[in-house]
Amino acid sequence: MKQHIALSPRLRDICHATCVLALFAPCLALAQADADLPPQRKTTPATPMKIATTKANHAGVELRYHVDAPSRPGASITVQLEFDGVTDPAGALVRLQADHGLRIGDPATTRTLPAGEATGWSIPLQHFGAGLRYLHVFTTQHGITSITSIPMPASSDASMPRSDGELKISGDDKIIALPVRP
Repeated sequence: MKQHIALSPRLRDICHATCVLALFAPCLALAQADADLPPQRKTTPATPMKIATTKANHAGVELRYHVDAPSRPGASITVQLEFDGVTDPAGALVRLQADHGLRIGDPATTRTLPAGEATGWSIPLQHFGAGLRYLHVFTTQHGITSITSIPMPASSDASMPRSDGELKISGDDKIIALPVRP
């Protein structure tokens, strides 16, 4: 046999209010804790940056980069690098190396990154000759070194032969002349 407890309307309202407060008190505490946190830093740069791919055994330093539009040989290229994810209290080490045909304009090719901070580095490069060259970025943290190769393209109008668009027939074969990069 079921028994019903009869509550006065006032007592019922007090019970409902107590239940509501018990349910929402943790939410209010979390909201207050979020309000006490310092504002997060904004890592969104004015230019869109690419995130460098990493392997499972990388050093743990996240690299984002932006390369100016492909240039002509002999022109300057500026590469924006941004590093984050340094957890080693001693910091992380970054070393730059350029392929033959690229010259780094900054005399310092190594830098120490502080722990817990996002660090930016603007690298001026000089590209000699047409074609694709790479800027190699070595990051070392906790004794592990990772290498990221950033492509630096440069083209010249003379480096790409133009197609005359003719269809050339040799025997039964049909061949279309297409330009080829040297």
